[in-house]
Amino acid sequence: MATTHPRTAITLPEDVKRTYARAAGLMGTSLSKAMANVLTEAKPALDSLCDVLESQDSPSASLVKLAALSREMNNENQTDIFDKLAKEKGRK
Repeated sequence: MATTHPRTAITLPEDVKRTYARAAGLMGTSLSKAMANVLTEAKPALDSLCDVLESQDSPSASLVKLAALSREMNNENQTDIFDKLAKEKGRK
């Protein structure tokens, strides 16, 4: 059976799985959906990371770009999480 979103199996440490399961429960969604949402939200940042790694910059310039990217990813992820939680609370 063909699907537009093929499945991917991953192996995680138990503590990581528990954290995602906890977040999924708090958001009222399944574990797989919560993990898919996090990975989907991280795609633009991962694309940027790939661009930095593929660039011909010096190692120090790449580190500066990676540090800036890391800060940007953290800020965006925190905002997205807070927005999602506020939206979910509003439904209840």
